Amino acid sequence: MAKQIIWSFKAQSDRKEILLYWIKRNQSKTYSRKLFRLLQEAVKLIAQHPNIGTPTEFEQVKSKVVRDYQIFYEEIEDAIYILSIWDTRQDPDKLVSNSSCAIKKKSVRSLANTRFRVTTL
Repeated sequence: MAKQIIWSFKAQSDRKEILLYWIKRNQSKTYSRKLFRLLQEAVKLIAQHPNIGTPTEFEQVKSKVVRDYQIFYEEIEDAIYILSIWDTRQDPDKLVSNSSCAIKKKSVRSLANTRFRVTTL
């Protein structure tokens, strides 16, 4: 049974920025639509098989690679929390040093003030 997907506002913002970047860069929505579908398919796969991701150095956080991007997520009870989407071509130090990043050495449970949006697949 697929788990419920809950997107952090950080992950939603990451996804939006990535898609808008490709629309602007290519002067077309074609690639952005394709990438959006790939990200959605990966999230559905994560919902069905939460252990498919690669463990990270952060407790309980896993990642799933989609092209040049990593989807960081955490499984808690009957839900999958999508924490962030990271462009792997960027400096990895920015991932950890970014104070707004939801992947700090905190679990989702400790992010009580972080706003999430629930989606169903």
